[in-house]
Amino acid sequence: MGKICSSIATTYMLSNIGDIDHCAVINVGLCGAQDRKHSLGMPILINKIVDADTSYEYFPDIFFSHDMVEGGLETHGSQVSGIYIGEEFVDMEASGFFEAASTFLPPHRISCIKVVSDHIDGCIPKKNELMNMIDMSIPHIDNVCKAMRYNIENAVTVLDANEKIYLERIAKRLRFTVSQTYELYDMAFKYKLRTGKGLPSLEYIFDIQIESKEEVKREFEKLKEIFWSK
Repeated sequence: MGKICSSIATTYMLSNIGDIDHCAVINVGLCGAQDRKHSLGMPILINKIVDADTSYEYFPDIFFSHDMVEGGLETHGSQVSGIYIGEEFVDMEASGFFEAASTFLPPHRISCIKVVSDHIDGCIPKKNELMNMIDMSIPHIDNVCKAMRYNIENAVTVLDANEKIYLERIAKRLRFTVSQTYELYDMAFKYKLRTGKGLPSLEYIFDIQIESKEEVKREFEKLKEIFWSK
């Protein structure tokens, strides 16, 4: 599909969902494997995505048990063959998918499953063989769908209504993008789960005047340090 088309398709789909707060999204596709220990047809649950063109990194949060191999994936703009890649697996769409999805959903509601179709050697199976590989992986894909649905339906209320309003005020004050706002909620969510405490005091933020994108980025990095340092 390509990462640009993947991004457009993901954006179109998610922007037309009414109840986005109770949704998750999964990208299912094919990938090449660098190591032949990963046999053709093996389903892989991706835990890291790297865009080969921009070096941006994305990390799906996997908050459920499963029986698949996990691994990192590198997304390229064109088919690769016979070259070394920095991650275990390679594809042409996942980074576009994840970047688009993360403007609508937090990382724990975005998943990526890839089925090994080749070993980056230029030997691509026929279409019917690829379809058979996907068919064989459906039970694993179905298990992930059920696990993510269960997590949504049985989500523990970690952030209460007042905390969500507080975080929304912070995001507006610092002029965060939609993606940064979702990441802020995600950091706060994990902070409370990890520490068992309430949110740290961030009142100083309301005295800050944001004048540039550089200042937005600087304050965002400061918040990361606050939420992950304890």
